[in-house]
Amino acid sequence: MTVKLALLSLCQALSSLSFHAQLVALIANVFSVDALEIAKQFNLKSYVYFPMSVTSLCFCIKFPELDEDQEMVSAGFRDLSQPLKLPGCIAFHGKDLPDIVQERSSESYKTILHICKRFNFVDGIIVNSFLELE
Repeated sequence: MTVKLALLSLCQALSSLSFHAQLVALIANVFSVDALEIAKQFNLKSYVYFPMSVTSLCFCIKFPELDEDQEMVSAGFRDLSQPLKLPGCIAFHGKDLPDIVQERSSESYKTILHICKRFNFVDGIIVNSFLELE
């Protein structure tokens, strides 16, 4: 919510900067993805910085699709009969996902889903990971 309230200020700041510097891209962290809409207004590339594990990123990319799955609609992640299989990741049980995505009707779930849907509209994702984190 705070990011949405600051979008006008960000737009004004980018507008004044564009006269003094050549802007190429806007990078936002995971919780500021709504700010990337402004990048399009200024013809800037948009990137999300994702500091968590690649497995978490794979889940975030797949989350909107999983949310529409009929088994998910009725069961939720916690009660899935089969492990989740994400491309490039080791299968894991839905109950092992964070509590924030377990309750479909919660505001937290809806917020995370909104953030994950925004990943489809960026030019790239910057990931900082290493084997031990995975």
